Amino acid sequence: MGAWRCRAAFTLVELLVVIAIIGILVALLLPAVQSAREAARRTHCRNNLKQIGLALHLYHDSHRRLPAGAYSSHTSPTNQLTWLVMILPRIEQKALYDEFDFDAIGYGANLPLSEYRVETFLCPSARLEYSSLRIRDPGNLEENCYTTHYRGVMGPKGDNPAGGTYEVSMDPSSLHGGFALQGILGRDFQVRFADIEDGLSQTFAAGELSWDESMAYRAWSRGIGHLSDPNGSGDFVAACCMNVEFAIRDPDTIYEWVGGFNDTSFGSEHPQGTHFLRCDGSVDFVDQNIDMAVYKGLASRDGGELVD
Repeated sequence: MGAWRCRAAFTLVELLVVIAIIGILVALLLPAVQSAREAARRTHCRNNLKQIGLALHLYHDSHRRLPAGAYSSHTSPTNQLTWLVMILPRIEQKALYDEFDFDAIGYGANLPLSEYRVETFLCPSARLEYSSLRIRDPGNLEENCYTTHYRGVMGPKGDNPAGGTYEVSMDPSSLHGGFALQGILGRDFQVRFADIEDGLSQTFAAGELSWDESMAYRAWSRGIGHLSDPNGSGDFVAACCMNVEFAIRDPDTIYEWVGGFNDTSFGSEHPQGTHFLRCDGSVDFVDQNIDMAVYKGLASRDGGELVD
């Protein structure tokens, strides 16, 4: 009687079973890996805003007030730059800051500097890093410019739960939602910490706007600029500051050339919420279903609202 021979390979059934088990394990592991990666990106995003908050505090220490959220061509200076340019030396970008011409009239002269990618201004979870004009209007001066995913909070619009309505300047910018006046980083005005009557810990300075559906992306150096639509009309927009009128990630505020640019809602690609920087330098991850009265109360510096 001959000896049994050792089997040198798996049968087809055994091979299929092993492949199925590996597939199941991969399916179980992938969500965990993706969740871990998103947690890392969210931490990175949070740290970006912390650096920006520290830079704003250092700016205030030097100038006894915060920078204007955006400069227009109607006041001095007329360079139409934004608050992000003003804090560059405080985020280790002084060499880039020194390249800016602060005596220029209009943002166009300094626009090529926005082709420099500033890591601190970009959320790692966002899909679009360039100005949206790269998509909408190829050949535009902003086509190769990087954007920012962190916008100054100009203030709330609508009814104040503490009474009355929030202050908004509608002239000359009614087409795109006007400019809220009771926030921290607005058009042509500079706020002192002493002006924040609601408290530094109860007031948003900046928030994240990086959700992919929104087309409100402009060059990170651009302040107040004139925007024309295909019908030939136009009005003034704040490229790196936003009003708070609508809920976080509200799809009805997606910008489609028909106005309301300044009212584009804050939002992110992070699940369920968005980062906001408070004036005391802390960073919150705010649920996208936050009560609107609380949300608007946090967006004002002197509205007198009771915010829990």
